[in-house]
Amino acid sequence: MNRTSESEKLILKIKQHDSEANDFLEAKIKSSVLRIIRNHRLGYQEEDLWQEIRTQVWKKIDTCLADSEDSLKNWIRSIAYHHCRNVLRSEKRAPILLQYCSETEDATYARTAEPDLAEQELKKTLDRALKNKFERTVIELRYVYDYTPTEIAAKLQKSINTVNTSLLRAKKHLRNYILDMHQQREQILLHKERQRV
Repeated sequence: MNRTSESEKLILKIKQHDSEANDFLEAKIKSSVLRIIRNHRLGYQEEDLWQEIRTQVWKKIDTCLADSEDSLKNWIRSIAYHHCRNVLRSEKRAPILLQYCSETEDATYARTAEPDLAEQELKKTLDRALKNKFERTVIELRYVYDYTPTEIAAKLQKSINTVNTSLLRAKKHLRNYILDMHQQREQILLHKERQRV
C-alpha cells in the first residue's frame, strides 16, 4: 500500500467522523495543535480552541490535497495556526469596536484593565507625534488593531481616500518625530562626550 492511498483512507475516515480518525487526531495531532495554541498565548482556552479546530478540519477536509500523513498533519497545523491568529485578532479588536460607539465609550474605559508598559509608551508616542486626532485614530486602527483601510473607512464613516491620505500623513509625522527624537539623543550623547573630555 503506498503513502497516497493511506492518506486518502485517513482523509476519508476523517470525512466520515470515524473513531480511527478521531484516535489519529487525538494521538498524533492534538499535542502539536495545543503547542500552537500555547505559542499564541491562548492556553487559557486550549480545549475550546482544539474543538473549534477539529470542527474546521471536518468542514474543510474536502479541500485537503495531502498526499501523505505528514502533509495532512501540516495541513491541520496550518488550520490551527490561522484559527489562533483569527482569535487573537478578534480579541484585539473587541475593545476598539466599543470605544468608538458613543453610548458605550464611558463603560469601555471603566472596564478596561491597566494597559501594560509597552502599550502606555506607544500611546504616549502617538500622542506626542500625532496632534491630529483623526490621523492618530487611523494609525492606531491600522497598525495596533490590524484593521484594513477599507474596514477603517467603514468604521469611521469616511471615504477610503480620506483614510489612505490620513495614513500617509500620519506615517510622515511619525517618521519625522522619530528622526527628531533620534537627532536629539545624538546631540545629548555628543554633548555628554564633550563634557567628559
